[in-house]
Amino acid sequence: MDIVTGKRLVMVYFDPLKALDFSIPSDEWLGENLYIPAGVVHSESNKDSGDVLTVKLPNGEVHKIKEEDAILVHPQDLEGVDDILQLREFSERSMIHALRVRYDKDEIYTSVGPILVSINPYRMFPLLYSEDLMVEYHKEWSSTATHTGKLPPHLFAVAQAAYTSLMSSVKDSAGNIVSTNGKNQSIVISGESGAGKTEATKFIM
Repeated sequence: MDIVTGKRLVMVYFDPLKALDFSIPSDEWLGENLYIPAGVVHSESNKDSGDVLTVKLPNGEVHKIKEEDAILVHPQDLEGVDDILQLREFSERSMIHALRVRYDKDEIYTSVGPILVSINPYRMFPLLYSEDLMVEYHKEWSSTATHTGKLPPHLFAVAQAAYTSLMSSVKDSAGNIVSTNGKNQSIVISGESGAGKTEATKFIM
């Protein structure tokens, strides 16, 4: 909503690298504004550039981009989703913004199907790794029959799902194990230096 006109703005993802007549002031600025949703405040046809949109960023800055470089923001993108595969309009831009939305709410884990994306908050969340929470994920993922998907993405879910598959077995009516069909499991943890790989490994172990 434009606070000046009171009109609902059409939102598009702003790509600073494709902005017209604009130089990026710093890498920090780029990181904060890359693929940020921006409101379209004006549209015009330019003989040299074609159709051009004037967009306003959340910080109030106004820039111009080619209409062909604009990707609409789906209302769902502004909410953030637990699993990127739930996005109705998937793109690199919507994925990055979904991660940004969750990170701003201190939700540092996001699923992409079976893959868990983790963004290092560079601070501790003690309650996020409490024993009580670990028990909740154990109950949730201890069998595919009881898995409801109600708990948000977490390292504990990855660890428990792998352990459950590893120890999978078939029991008779008396509860005795009559056969095992567990499969070997591996968890790949990757990322740049300082991303939090060592801490993630500790929590999974």
